[in-house]
Amino acid sequence: MEAPLCMDCLNRIMLCPACQKKFDDGLITALEMQIARILYKLNPNATFKHLVETEEAVIVLSEKKMLGQIIGQGGANLQKLRDFLGKQVKVLGVDDFASLAESLVSPAEVKSINKVFTKNGEKQKVVVRDGEKLRINSVDVGRILEKASGLEVEVVVE
Repeated sequence: MEAPLCMDCLNRIMLCPACQKKFDDGLITALEMQIARILYKLNPNATFKHLVETEEAVIVLSEKKMLGQIIGQGGANLQKLRDFLGKQVKVLGVDDFASLAESLVSPAEVKSINKVFTKNGEKQKVVVRDGEKLRINSVDVGRILEKASGLEVEVVVE
């Protein structure tokens, strides 16, 4: 998985032209750059795909095989990230859309995931059963799914 920043930029303050373009184009955020650099110092093998900040937490989206590298032994890396950010940090594997959706809405349930065609293209519609059990509000669930997948997402709560 490609890290938000190249190896050179993980070790310095100034960004190379390629990473600067990613930042200027809105493909990476200042927070993603900070966290990528912190994680690199804690474990050079730990990479993630994206971060999504909500009111309650920062969600780190990564390949499932990378979760242990990010969390660290006994949760040490995760605790350092929490201390730095001053809020909860959740690390989620994003190997596929459906499993990520299920992880985000748990203990509520995903009733269905459908591809919906609109006049502007297509989007994923995620229908959630038992919405009162959601730990992350449905708007944030949609934002996280969009960031992870690059698709337009609509979350409907029943």
